[in-house]
Amino acid sequence: MLKKSGSKWGLSLAKSTALNVRSVAAQLITAVIRDHQSLSALMEPAKLKVPSNERALLQELVYGTLRWQHKYAGLTRRLLKKQPKNKDHDLLSLIWLGLYQLEFMRIPEHAAVDETVKTCQKLRLGWAKGVLNGVLRNFIRQQDTIVSELSEAERCSVPDWLYEHVTQQWGKELASQVFNGWQAYPPFTLRVNLEEGITARDYAKKLSIDTIQTSFFENVPSALTLTPAIDVNDLPGFSCGTVSVQDGAAQLAAPLLVDGIKGRERPRILDACAAPGGKTAHLLQMVDAEVVALDVDPLRLKAVSQNLQRINKSAKLIAAEAQNLDSWWDGNGFDAILLDAPCSGTGVIRRHPDIKHLRRPEDIAKLAALQAELLAKLWITLKPGGQLLYVTCSLMQQENEQQIRQFVTTHKDASLEALQVPYAQVREPGWQILPGQSNLDGFYFARLRKADV
Repeated sequence: MLKKSGSKWGLSLAKSTALNVRSVAAQLITAVIRDHQSLSALMEPAKLKVPSNERALLQELVYGTLRWQHKYAGLTRRLLKKQPKNKDHDLLSLIWLGLYQLEFMRIPEHAAVDETVKTCQKLRLGWAKGVLNGVLRNFIRQQDTIVSELSEAERCSVPDWLYEHVTQQWGKELASQVFNGWQAYPPFTLRVNLEEGITARDYAKKLSIDTIQTSFFENVPSALTLTPAIDVNDLPGFSCGTVSVQDGAAQLAAPLLVDGIKGRERPRILDACAAPGGKTAHLLQMVDAEVVALDVDPLRLKAVSQNLQRINKSAKLIAAEAQNLDSWWDGNGFDAILLDAPCSGTGVIRRHPDIKHLRRPEDIAKLAALQAELLAKLWITLKPGGQLLYVTCSLMQQENEQQIRQFVTTHKDASLEALQVPYAQVREPGWQILPGQSNLDGFYFARLRKADV
């Protein structure tokens, strides 16, 4: 059974002012579950549909419900005699929203039920008020009994295939840690620009907000977590790059790459899958280098440009498929390559709960094939003696240690470098941080050296 994590939202939600928020939340959940749309693409436009003071509530309702949707789907199958038709999916979404409020949000039960039922009218589901009311009240009366009937995967709120995959690869004890990590609220972590001669602890002293709590990572000197999260525009020095938002595990990538090229004068570095640019920016703040930032999506590459403008750094930006060398590479080799490879994202589900709903079993093999192609092609662009840091935010062995093991086996000029990766488990080969471990996202790292000619 997973540990519960409570919400900061309190009794004020009992008022009817949140009706529009619930209707927008239900539509977002339907778009993800039924229509397989990405939450990150939907969330910002959706926030514009509700008053500014209710946008954080909208995010709480949607993210929280999606975290627990597989559990709630299991409960709904037991509470409803007949499942709604696909065209009435908003009813299912409202049921799940109601269950989330009853289980995790500090709202009186009668208010959570009444306000959710009233939302039916907003979504043209007036005919379903009785159904929704009955389901939620039955859950209140029968909660312990119905929850006890759920499968282990349903109680962990994980699809069956993913539950089996993770449990098989990591064993039941570590898998349980992973599932708990996925359900936790992600921290709001900053990267302090050490180039300016200040540490994370120095920066924390600059914060004049008494209600903010700070915590640090002993082995990641640039990382600082704030509780609760605040608007980035309220952060001292954010506009000029003193701080950036980046998870502590992601902050390890740039130092691990730079460590491998110490002593090289103005090295040439490729950030092969650069968007949105957090790691590109970190590299440029760490070393005087010629950096090429590459990404397949021109729109996402704009985010890289904006990130670099904010910190007053520059790089050569190219929109192209990294594996299609003829479309972008000038034949000039790189001293170092950061390959933050496209992956299943299973290490960052706590930040993107829609991954559990959008990912399919067959995606893992497809992604592994793409990663292998990227490794093989980019290896050609690496100078003899150069280093490639392979990074994923996945915990799937097919994407990580199996990928690197196969590459080293088939490329005789490639060798695995020994690393010191804080908080990581040593794998064969590579280093893995599990999601939630030390309050970090899940990341895999392996650094490869190309033999000198």
